[in-house]
Amino acid sequence: MTIKPYVRWYAPNVRIWTVKLMGLNHNNLIPKCTQNHSDPAILYSMGGYIGNIYHSFSDLLFPLYAVSFGYQRDIHFLATDFVLWFQSKFHEIIDSFTRHPVVDIDTEKGQVHCYPKIVAGLKHPNLVLDHTASEYEETPGASMINFKNLLGDLYSLRRKKAMDHRSIPRLIIISRKRTRVLTNQDEISQVAGELGFVVVSADPDMFTVPQFAKLVNSCDVMMGIHGAALTNMVFLPDNAALIQILPFGEMDHIGRSCYGDPTAGMNIRYLEYKITMEESSLSGQYSVDDPVLKDPKSIHKKGWEMIRSIYLENQNITVDLGRFKNILVQAKKLLQD
Repeated sequence: MTIKPYVRWYAPNVRIWTVKLMGLNHNNLIPKCTQNHSDPAILYSMGGYIGNIYHSFSDLLFPLYAVSFGYQRDIHFLATDFVLWFQSKFHEIIDSFTRHPVVDIDTEKGQVHCYPKIVAGLKHPNLVLDHTASEYEETPGASMINFKNLLGDLYSLRRKKAMDHRSIPRLIIISRKRTRVLTNQDEISQVAGELGFVVVSADPDMFTVPQFAKLVNSCDVMMGIHGAALTNMVFLPDNAALIQILPFGEMDHIGRSCYGDPTAGMNIRYLEYKITMEESSLSGQYSVDDPVLKDPKSIHKKGWEMIRSIYLENQNITVDLGRFKNILVQAKKLLQD
């Protein structure tokens, strides 16, 4: 049997492993152990899509947490397709899951590691833990809120609850510079200020993970256009609010599965703002009869690369300030409940 030890079967750059089940009558075919271990192990890949923060958390960090949870750190991590920058960037999180050094298993040539048990591959992508679908006996007891609290402890995040001892809410706007740019961000900041928010605008790329975690945790509402940076919602305090701006192009399902659905497990309130064609820069690039504007579903049928190139990489957004003001009013009311 062959496996790709990654949560998404279609991911590229993932080494395929062979799993063989051998009985007692095959003892002569089993190589002798060069290293014996008393704790079990998890085999997983650092390949795939972990280049952005969303996939770093949804495809690797959270699944690793979920599968290793029941072992109370008495578990070995065997990483194939090892990525040094990833291990360095998130070492605090990974070290909280295991008391053993992570093994770059691809470099263990000539070594035979023997474990009493091994879990080959991970499950639970998209920052949602479905216990009913779990095949792991180790998973019960793990939860998204516990994972979020763990991150709070690791990064010394002080605020446990939004608006705790605070009368004026803080709003952080996730700034984008390359794609899906919010062209009237300054005007939104002004409207939010008039509603009583203290507004902070920030680009996560300008911070380390611990630095940005602390900034997000200092706020009560986070808003931004659909994109990987919204993953930083994991650092919001409980009862905070997330506002996701959905780009034009039938992006509802993608946006909700990535960032809407996980908020319930994080104890975060979710609001979304779905832009109209007039609020999208695509309205100035295509005729009203073009399928890109008239029939986005037909574009979706052409595959992910087409969706990404048109609706994610080639679109900027200018929100209607009147409509968006209503979303900000809703967010403020949620904080006051």
